[in-house]
Amino acid sequence: MASKLHQLQSKACQASQLVAKHGSNYYRQLLEQNKQYIQEPPTVEKVNLLSKQLFYTRLAREVSRHVMSSNGFLLLFDRLGETS
Repeated sequence: MASKLHQLQSKACQASQLVAKHGSNYYRQLLEQNKQYIQEPPTVEKVNLLSKQLFYTRLAREVSRHVMSSNGFLLLFDRLGETS
């Protein structure tokens, strides 16, 4: 057990050193690849729009999860019946 822990610590140390050495290059490369998706300059209006889009995307995902599960599906229709 102790040898496994030592191996894990060694691997974690190697990974940490690798990120420290190459992390900034990876970050720059990622920014360059995704430049088309970056809004420059950032404006309050654009931030608010993206925030609303993210909120409604997450809301739709939650609703679809509940609809897809059998219990949620029945619960959703029970609630719809109560409001009518």
